[in-house]
Amino acid sequence: MSIRRPRVVIAGAGFGGLTCARGLKHAPVDVLLVDRNNYHLFTPLLYQVASALLEPSEIARPVRQLIRPLSNADFLQASITGVDFVGRRLLTDQDPIPYDYLVLATGAQSDHFGNVSVAQHGLGLKDLDEGLALRNRILSRFEASRWTRDPDRRRALLSFAVVGGGPTGVEMAGAIAELIRLVLRKDYRQLDINEVRVVLIEAAPHVLGAFVPSLREAARRSLERKGIEVMLGAKVEAVTDGSVRLAGGQEIPACTVIWTAGVKGSDVGKATGVQLVRQSRIKVDGTLQVPGHPVVFVIGDLAGASDGTAMLPMLIPVAMQAGRHVAASISDMVANGGARAFRYKDPGIMATIGRNSAVAQLGWLHMSGFLGWLMWLGVHLVNVISFRSRIVVLVNCVACGGGSTPSVDAAKVLRDGAAAMAQLQSVKATLKLTKGTVTIQGFTLVSARTSVKLPSDSDTTYTVKQQDILFSLEVVMSSGHVYVHLPLSTFRELTGAESTTFPDMAKLFDPKTGLPAIVPAGASPRFVSTDQVGGVSANQIATTYSPEQVRSLLADLSSSGPVSARVWVDTGDHRIRKAVLDGAFGDSGKEAVVQVDISGFNAPVIISSPTP
Repeated sequence: MSIRRPRVVIAGAGFGGLTCARGLKHAPVDVLLVDRNNYHLFTPLLYQVASALLEPSEIARPVRQLIRPLSNADFLQASITGVDFVGRRLLTDQDPIPYDYLVLATGAQSDHFGNVSVAQHGLGLKDLDEGLALRNRILSRFEASRWTRDPDRRRALLSFAVVGGGPTGVEMAGAIAELIRLVLRKDYRQLDINEVRVVLIEAAPHVLGAFVPSLREAARRSLERKGIEVMLGAKVEAVTDGSVRLAGGQEIPACTVIWTAGVKGSDVGKATGVQLVRQSRIKVDGTLQVPGHPVVFVIGDLAGASDGTAMLPMLIPVAMQAGRHVAASISDMVANGGARAFRYKDPGIMATIGRNSAVAQLGWLHMSGFLGWLMWLGVHLVNVISFRSRIVVLVNCVACGGGSTPSVDAAKVLRDGAAAMAQLQSVKATLKLTKGTVTIQGFTLVSARTSVKLPSDSDTTYTVKQQDILFSLEVVMSSGHVYVHLPLSTFRELTGAESTTFPDMAKLFDPKTGLPAIVPAGASPRFVSTDQVGGVSANQIATTYSPEQVRSLLADLSSSGPVSARVWVDTGDHRIRKAVLDGAFGDSGKEAVVQVDISGFNAPVIISSPTP
């Protein structure tokens, strides 16, 4: 006569449930995993499925395949509806399942905090169905934008609001921005990238609240470099099918709203009828047992476990450590032992912000940028659930920019930039002195805004400072004449040496003189990176100019040495979007930095008429 072995029923085949089942591999028990899905989902990469960067099969594997090495384990697919604690039965939408030991590991779901409009119009990102729904929504919005003639409607269709600045929100916003810039921009050839908008909305004064301040700031800068608008201290009040309304009344047009701002324990917690704590998590004691029910354990996001001072975070490492701990406790209990107290060991936290950028906080070790991304990639490849998936994920990550720096002919990029600028009829730009001082006509330059009709007419308003008083002066260059308009006076014409004091802004865009002319002549141009500038993808090229080349732009810029420059050239139309000059061309030969942002290509330009 055979002796029946104790049955351990594990509700949920996520990280905690699978880890617990594996921990019982050599225990004298029979293990039964129950889940409403017949696959295990690698949730850290769900956002990549939602953003069409990975296929679902690469992050979801059949549960039966994963437990094949466990000779004492089996699986049943069913939805859990409750627990009969007295009769020791797990209740499902199929039949009740008797247990000797029960482990509840059903995870978490989105928490809309009672906001009906968010639940109705927002899209969550907690399971594969939600990830695929979001993927389809993003792609369908791009398709719909091709049909509408209303520019406001098109901008709303191409606007994506991510609510919640935690790791999921940050990763989702970065993934959408890169999907648009690296993939969809090529597929939708008529797409005006300036109409696409990705907004990350966070109620707190910073993103990634669980990280140290330096990493929070590094993440925010990385997001903004990718063209993502980061709105901090912004609380969502309501969501419609075409907009997000913030507390205070501001409304953001967006036809796709992704909700990552809150999570709570799954509905199984409520269905059990036991006491719940914050975030609808089941109250447990220090051994992860449900009070009054010693054969029932709760692990993962559903467990309201505490380290003595605060509830443990809803993270995968917590679930996996709890799974191993409960497996050991059950093994001890089967051998007439008792459950032990759970102690969580924090391995650190990480978040990726798209290609080549992540933040990692591993105890005293803090990393950001490319090094953080390498750490993130290594950890996730180790934990992806199959060797084949690891290879595919690695290939996809490298294809998204995680591999070697792309081969770009820097000199050709600059030549193409000058050629594209030569075709312009008008352009607008802003010039800002970001370091050092430059004096013009006795005034200290702060910034300038210019409108240019090529080849030679320009109208520039300089913001200058004298004795800490800011004021504007307007300089018009037309038909070879130079006119200046000082406050409380009319235009007067400058002649002789005085007329050469102000920069000829047309030289910034004329390929025969000025900045774009000397760009191709810069020494040793090299490709730095591909960045987002004004919502478009641009190749950043670094080069060096001689003092003589800088003086060709402005005679008074007498640099005492070479001037380094960075130039951003649009990868699509090859127009120069931004340039930064850094060198000893300030007053008295001191260091100064000038940044020029260029826009308004071929836009209507009105040049003032100084003469009657």
